[in-house]
Amino acid sequence: MTKFHHLSSQVTFFIFSFFITFLDTEVWCSALEKSKEKIQDPFFLCKIISFDQEKENYSIQSIANPDETISVAENEVFLLNEYSENGFEDMVQMEHLNEAELLNNIKKRFEKNIIFTYVGPTLIALNPYMKIPDLFSEDNLTKYQNNIYNPQFSLKDFPPHIYAISGMAYKQLIENKKNQAIVISGESGAGKTEETKYAMKFLTTLGKNKDFYKINLLVPMEIRKRASYFLMPEEKEDMGVEEKVI
Repeated sequence: MTKFHHLSSQVTFFIFSFFITFLDTEVWCSALEKSKEKIQDPFFLCKIISFDQEKENYSIQSIANPDETISVAENEVFLLNEYSENGFEDMVQMEHLNEAELLNNIKKRFEKNIIFTYVGPTLIALNPYMKIPDLFSEDNLTKYQNNIYNPQFSLKDFPPHIYAISGMAYKQLIENKKNQAIVISGESGAGKTEETKYAMKFLTTLGKNKDFYKINLLVPMEIRKRASYFLMPEEKEDMGVEEKVI
């Protein structure tokens, strides 16, 4: 918005009106070095007191320390979103998408033992360093496995999970007949090895799913023929030699 500041009096009025609208509103501030508080987080909550249009600076008041007023640059202030109880499952849905809100959403979910969050097709996973009941249970595994055969299956049909990522890769492998890759990256201790194990468990236990064949019957034949593994035993007998090799 700053780069449009000098275009016209009309734009200037819009900018002025914009900031007047948000006075006394809680926002995030990243100017940690300017605060007297011993803050560990990279952002802290504050309230806008005034805006100097000429200097393009805010005067803000720390929520934790109302007696403290700080002057910060415009690019150090970030707007907040309205949250549901469990935050945003997919952070692309945020109205105000910024670093402060991304971290805040992940933190809110982590405090509720929800370690998985989407950013579009990317899954963010935080290592809880403890077991979370039912997160990787056999029932939860089966729930995701049973639904990947639905032609309308989407990542957003179920809560974010490594099983959903594995299922989507598996589904696209069959439907598009192209190799798929799941990239798992992170710092040391982030949980990459464990997530890889769960991704592999999802893929290698598909055939052991007691509902495997029953659910496969819902998949269109043209899709199931792309890999004979999906076919019922009697259906394989009707296939020609070339189809079986393919």
